[in-house]
Parts: sequence; C-alpha cells; structure tokens
Amino acid sequence: MPTDNQVSSDLNNEFKHPVNPQTYIQEKDELLKDIDNNSSELKRTMRANGLFLPEDLKYNDVFYRFPRIDPYNYIDGAREYLFFTKPDLPILGSGGQLAYHADDISYFNDLMESPGYRKSIFGNLCQTRGETKTCPFMKILSNRKTSNLDVTDIQVEEIETAVNMYGNRVLYPKSSQLSDENMDFTIEFEDTKYQEIYHLFKAWDYYRRLKWYGILGPGVSNMSRTGRLNNWSLNIGRSDYDTYSMYSLYKILYDHISIYKILVASDGYTILYIGKVIGCFPNSISRSSFSEIPDKGPLKITIGFKMSGWYEDNLPPIVTDFNELVDSWAKADNAGISFTAGSSNLVKLWDEDIGAISQENVMYPYILKGDEDSNGFRQRYLCWFNKK
Repeated sequence: MPTDNQVSSDLNNEFKHPVNPQTYIQEKDELLKDIDNNSSELKRTMRANGLFLPEDLKYNDVFYRFPRIDPYNYIDGAREYLFFTKPDLPILGSGGQLAYHADDISYFNDLMESPGYRKSIFGNLCQTRGETKTCPFMKILSNRKTSNLDVTDIQVEEIETAVNMYGNRVLYPKSSQLSDENMDFTIEFEDTKYQEIYHLFKAWDYYRRLKWYGILGPGVSNMSRTGRLNNWSLNIGRSDYDTYSMYSLYKILYDHISIYKILVASDGYTILYIGKVIGCFPNSISRSSFSEIPDKGPLKITIGFKMSGWYEDNLPPIVTDFNELVDSWAKADNAGISFTAGSSNLVKLWDEDIGAISQENVMYPYILKGDEDSNGFRQRYLCWFNKK
C-alpha cells in the first residue's frame, strides 16, 4: 500500500500526458476534423445512434428514413396568459359615484360602500369612470384564472356537385369562416374570500338585467337630471350622456369584451401562439359553486362566455392592437417607458443577484419581435416592464 498519501508509480503513470506532446495535439486535431467532417466515421456513428447536430435536422430539405428526436426544436411545455379587456358599463358617473338611477339600486350601493369592491368591481366594469380607468385590462381575472381558454378547430365547409350518370360526385372546399364564429367556452377562476370574482360577474349580469327591463341604460342612467345634452364632443371632458350616446351612435357594444390568449414557451418569453376573442360576454355564472363549498381547497367559480364576434389567431393586427392598448395605458400613467429590449424598464426573468427566477410584480406586458435566429426565423416575445 502507498504511504504518506502518495499514489503508486504505476497508477500515477496512467495520468501522464503522452511522452510526445506533439502526438497528443495531432490526435486532438484529427478528432476535431472528424467532428467537422460530415462524412467521417465518427459523425456517421453518432447519427446511427440517434445523436444529431442541429445542421443534421434538415426537415424542410431532406427526408428521414426513420423518426428522429429533435431536442433543438422541441416544445417542452407552455404557459397560457389571458388578458381580458374591460367593459364600460354606465353604472358610474363622471365623478366616480353611482350614476343617476343606478344609485337607486341597493346592490350597487352596498358594493360602493366598500373601497375594495369599488376598485375590484366597478374599477373593472366601468373602464372610463372607474378608479383604474387608465388600465385596459382586468388584472384580477388574469391573475386568478385556473383553466385555459379552449378554442375550436378549423373546419372547412364543403359543397358537392350533382351526381352524374355514373353515380359520381365531386366535393369542393368552401370556407372555414364558421370556425371563427359562434364559439362558446368556459374559464375557471379561483375566487377570494371576499367573492370578488363572483360579485364582478354578478354585477355585470345585474346591470344587463336592469338594462333589459329599461331601468338602466345609456339613455336612461346617464342623462343629467335636467334631461339636457351638454358638451357633445369626443373630448375627455364630455358628459356621461355624451359618452354613452356616442356608443349608441357608433353601435359600440360597451358590455362586450375581448380576450387575448398568449401561449409562452417554457423559457418564459418566446410566444408560441397568440389569439384574440373579439366581442364576447359572460352568459353563465356557476352559482352552484355555493351549493357545496369544499372543506379544504379554494372556491372555484366557472364562467361561461359566448362569442358574438369572431376569433382570430396568429395575425399581425392582434399584436398591433395589444401593443397599442399598452402604449395608451402607459401614456395615460405618464410612465415614460420605452418598450424596447434594451430599456432599463424591462424586468428580466432571471434575477442575477439571487440566482433564481424572479417572481416580482410586473405592470406592463408588451410584445417585441426578435432578430433572425440561426434557422432564419424571427420570433415574438412577451416582455414585462415596470416604471422606475
């Protein structure tokens, strides 16, 4: 046995470099050449065992005789973000208080007595009059949703010709437009102990019921008590009646919303899919959730939505509309943010100081388009910004 912590000479020789260092360098250079040589035995052995480099996976240029594992273009999970735009129900007046005739509704008065409800309910349902009127999105719904938005498949309609004398007919494709219309979907939310999710949709539905009865509405709840039309303009200082008369004049469905659906890859940035539900409204509220509240676990509220407009996905106008909403929001807040990749307001996903993924609060989402990668693709990224 070796003594004094010394390794035996035989074992020590195993770790010595070659006697001639030049031989070692030559062998290393030959190995590197084999790796670079696409037709070398080493590269062919690697491919035979399923080990491919990115340049070997030319799925657009060649055929594969056997299936290949592609770790370079593999989608390893995704996270869905939903952004709900706000409706603009005429429940509040320009002063942030209940509008004329709405102040006669006991349910609305009860909610208005609590500052928390005033912010989370009316701040989200009354975009131009609520406390958070600069933000176009209902953040509470984005943060507390627990299910994904299911979209329908694209189905092409067909038209068939008359049967000929041989009993044959020909089918022709028409359009897939109906796949983008008449879509129903449900989204589940985790409610708070104050039932803010339930009250939000309950107040939304309660307003629609009163509007249907003729008790509330643009021409009823927001006319001044003198019944006069004042300051007809599109300026910020227009009266309540002017605002909702404009909605009637231009056929604006102020009780409908849009929902942006963005799927982000596991890296937290890369956008895999983006869609937009244009014009939808809640048509069912799971009041049955209060029938049997579980002893343990959160209270879930399921909301059904009906689409009265249409659905679009992966179109450039969706990105433009989303970014314009965020731009107008930041300008209204006087945030002074430059929505660029090099901006100091960009909140990075990885926190270098703590060596972990950052879960700090963020404010403004924005979609940026990256440079062309090695495969010739330009991808979009969902980035987050904060005010300094």
